[in-house]
Amino acid sequence: MTLYHVPHIALGAEMSDDYEERTTIVGYRTAFGIIGSLLVYGSVTLFFPETTDGVRGQMINANYPPFALACALVMWVTIWLSAIGTHKEIPHLPQAPPNLERFRFTSVFRETATALRNSNFRALFLAVLTSYVMNGVNVALSLFMFTFFWELTASDLQIVLIIYPLGILIGTPLTRYFHRRFDKKPAVVWGTAWWASLQLLPVVLRLIGVFPDNDAPSLIYILCGIALVQGIGVAQGVVSFGSMVADIVDEQELNTGRRQEGIFFAAVSFAGKATSGFGGLVAGVGLDVISWPQGPQILTAADVEPDTIVNLGLLFGPGVAVFGFIAVWLYTRYRLDRQGHAKILDELRDRRAAAVP
Repeated sequence: MTLYHVPHIALGAEMSDDYEERTTIVGYRTAFGIIGSLLVYGSVTLFFPETTDGVRGQMINANYPPFALACALVMWVTIWLSAIGTHKEIPHLPQAPPNLERFRFTSVFRETATALRNSNFRALFLAVLTSYVMNGVNVALSLFMFTFFWELTASDLQIVLIIYPLGILIGTPLTRYFHRRFDKKPAVVWGTAWWASLQLLPVVLRLIGVFPDNDAPSLIYILCGIALVQGIGVAQGVVSFGSMVADIVDEQELNTGRRQEGIFFAAVSFAGKATSGFGGLVAGVGLDVISWPQGPQILTAADVEPDTIVNLGLLFGPGVAVFGFIAVWLYTRYRLDRQGHAKILDELRDRRAAAVP
């Protein structure tokens, strides 16, 4: 997957150096990713049907292998479509310098160290590390929350899971207009803070007694509304981040004379893989801390102590949101804006023109 994913996300920085067009490229990439998520979430009732005796499909282990196989096949097809579809762009991309040194394994560490000396990239890299941990914890705990805290049925769960990426899909094209009005840094800060705030809001409202009960008909509508608005907001952060990393590539070329799209986006990809797994570990430790019960007999909220369910809500809401607010602080350390990037491009054009014999 890495052999495809790193060149795929780095390609956006090579296809255009325009400040706004990069946002459009990342927006398309994000939109198609969300469409894939919608296909997955839309198949919940297909792969995880409830049994005749009322056991939720997501609690049956045998349902997961067919689901995983279907996802793998769809990914395989779309990867090839993406590779074949962008192949024609190769002649128009920046070319490697003729004196490029031979690859050595040690050069990976040296170039990574060079990239991390860029203060703007360092801020984004640490922020995305934190964000991916947040996302990993969120994903690992979501099934517990929807099943035991909110007590959603499989059909209601499917609706909520679809609404959130639908919100991201709606918010993605709005990012370009947000950038024109406020620039990229405010967009990523606002989007991340928005996500974190709405992560804890419903849990806090439930715990203080001003949120509908689980058997209230309005519950699913309110959860869907929050998920939709949360998705629209987080799209600003997701798209802005990818566009900002592409801009730093130009800054890095000006400072060092080297383009490092591969290193920059490989670092981002590594952060996603490493910390998403770490997020799952954090979620597992958190479940141990709150003494979450284990065993095949744990099927509904009635099988769990009420205090433990409350602790689950605290872990999922405020506990996950903390990572989001840390990421917000790290994003504020980023310093490159529209005017700064335009100046960088002007200096790079002058340098390239001077190098032409």
